[in-house]
Amino acid sequence: MFERCRNALLYLLRELNIDRIYIPRNILSKLKKENDIVQWLAIYILNNKVKICKGESFGKLVKQIESISLYTGKGNERVEYIVTRNGCREVLISSNEIKKFLVKKPLFVIDLSFWHEHTESEKMELVEQIVISLKIIRQYLHDECLVITSVNDEFLSIFNKFVHDTRTGIQFVKDDAGKFILKNLKYYKPIVLDPEGEFTLSTSDVFIYDLYLLGGIVDKERVDKYGTTRLYHTLKLQFLNIPRFKIEFDCSIIGVPDRINKIIEIILLTRYVTKDLRKSILITQSKRDKYLRLIYEIQKNAKKVKCNGKIRYIIDNEFRNYIMSKLNLSNEELNKFLQKLRSIIYYE
Repeated sequence: MFERCRNALLYLLRELNIDRIYIPRNILSKLKKENDIVQWLAIYILNNKVKICKGESFGKLVKQIESISLYTGKGNERVEYIVTRNGCREVLISSNEIKKFLVKKPLFVIDLSFWHEHTESEKMELVEQIVISLKIIRQYLHDECLVITSVNDEFLSIFNKFVHDTRTGIQFVKDDAGKFILKNLKYYKPIVLDPEGEFTLSTSDVFIYDLYLLGGIVDKERVDKYGTTRLYHTLKLQFLNIPRFKIEFDCSIIGVPDRINKIIEIILLTRYVTKDLRKSILITQSKRDKYLRLIYEIQKNAKKVKCNGKIRYIIDNEFRNYIMSKLNLSNEELNKFLQKLRSIIYYE
């Protein structure tokens, strides 16, 4: 069994001795827009957009991925297996075939119990973050690894407007996350990701736990600092002994991205790319995240002096080198950030 659907597809291709596939140009051009053609071909198959069939075609070699040769366009090379949207006599790999070799792990559960507390613009922002989360999950896993609980009709209506192609494999569940986790507790090791959590997530934890519950909470127009903690107790997750973990960047949550899609990306990057939680946080930080962390680092670690009754911070070469290394900033980036702070910064 496989977590990544690209691995399941490659396994099936090897089992069927398929090493040459013809992909029509219109399909291949869409696959090429993504980082991993095999991964997205598997996603297309899972969502019943295409199938791999037995059928003769002639094309030219355009890509070699591991043991698989991809052909397209007009050419002289004869290929016996094709990717097609339409029906064909002999379907070799379809959605059901791939699903047989997939596990729904790791699982990301986003609970919408507090949906009706959001303003209209916050609801739109929340749906947008979920749609982006799906695209990020598709880069590594497959649609069924995303579960939305406490689903309501208003959310589904807005979601369908955001998604141009409604053929997704997301698990939409009307029950709340507490009931969903209780039903699946024997299959998963769950945690709640909460910025106010009692434990700090480590790199090793990312490989231990395989169900991550996130609060479907956006507080752009309201202040809801303890929203996920409140959700945890509302769903009575403490009675299931599910731990709450916060993601910290060098002993502080300041500078850690807080968008749902960014948090999911941090977990997936750590698990499948960097093997290092801190590196994943640095990769996913926005300019705003870096800026907030810079202010925090200046206030905590820079030398202070009093000037005309006000506290000023000394930014010397030693501190510049320290902060550039810590936040992975270029000299130019740091200068731009510091220019915004010139009223409170004293250069030495």
